[in-house]
Amino acid sequence: MAHLATYVGCIYVAPVADDGTLTGPWEELGEAFPLSVQLTDAEPVTNRGRTCKSEGKNIGGKPKPGDATGSLTLHEYTAKNVARALKGLVSVNAVAESTLAGVEVELKYVGQFVDIGKEDLSGVTVTTLADVALVEGTDFEVNKVLGIMTPLTSAVENTTVKVSGTSAADTGSRIRIGAGISGKYAIKGNLINEYTRANVKLYLRKVLISSNSEINFVSEEDTDHETMEMTLTPEVPTGQSDYGTIDGLPLAAAA
Repeated sequence: MAHLATYVGCIYVAPVADDGTLTGPWEELGEAFPLSVQLTDAEPVTNRGRTCKSEGKNIGGKPKPGDATGSLTLHEYTAKNVARALKGLVSVNAVAESTLAGVEVELKYVGQFVDIGKEDLSGVTVTTLADVALVEGTDFEVNKVLGIMTPLTSAVENTTVKVSGTSAADTGSRIRIGAGISGKYAIKGNLINEYTRANVKLYLRKVLISSNSEINFVSEEDTDHETMEMTLTPEVPTGQSDYGTIDGLPLAAAA
């Protein structure tokens, strides 16, 4: 039988290994609700005797956790939350501002973009190898954010040009998809029952967090602030016998 209640409070997550050992610090998850965890009935693990007197007899046992499922809704988008949804890893760049001084770039045909070698450019100037200035919008087109360019006339097709400018510092977050990341986290919460005001401590030892909804990187304006539905798959860590605890009581369905 399910027992329903609603809580407010703080939820924290930390990455874990298969045995539930923390591999990183606890971090607040932010506006994440509702959180739901469902446990199915468990089957007991029975120990049978192997001696002359006890062979075939039940000499003991312990509860075995049943299957567990869960869900969570994220109401704010941060790089780390999206990374958790995609089983990715957030890395922070520490690239200082740099100057391009006559970097040689081999152009292709009109409409074919090639890399300049730097992104987030400003003050871009382009010349031929003979130092003849080329005009942006007439001779070439450049996407300064992505650092790519293409010729606009046949006169500069299949030629090498020199590009100068400034590449901005890059200290933003990046999400690396996959990269061997397990996407498994421990979850802690200090919660308050909205109706009884009773305090509850939640601890899930190891949970696989994945996206249960489409993530629109190019989206319509009215979809930009939609919530992100997450699937939680609690797991029993290696060497443990339950999914976690609520106020110290093991989260294992009754045998």
